[in-house]
Amino acid sequence: MQNLIIKKIYTSKNEIHGYEELQKVKEKWKDKYISAFKTWEENWDAICPFFQF
Repeated sequence: MQNLIIKKIYTSKNEIHGYEELQKVKEKWKDKYISAFKTWEENWDAICPFFQF
C-alpha cells in the first residue's frame, strides 16, 4: 500500500504535481517517517530532473 502512495510522487506528470503529491503523502505519514520526508525535501532539486523523462 505504501509503495503505491509513493509511486504517485515519482509518476507525476511534472515537478509541480510531484511536489504536490509529496506534500499529500507527507501530511499523512510525516510523524512516522519524518527523516524520509526531510531527505526528499532537502534533495528535491536533485529529484526534479527525473520528471523531464
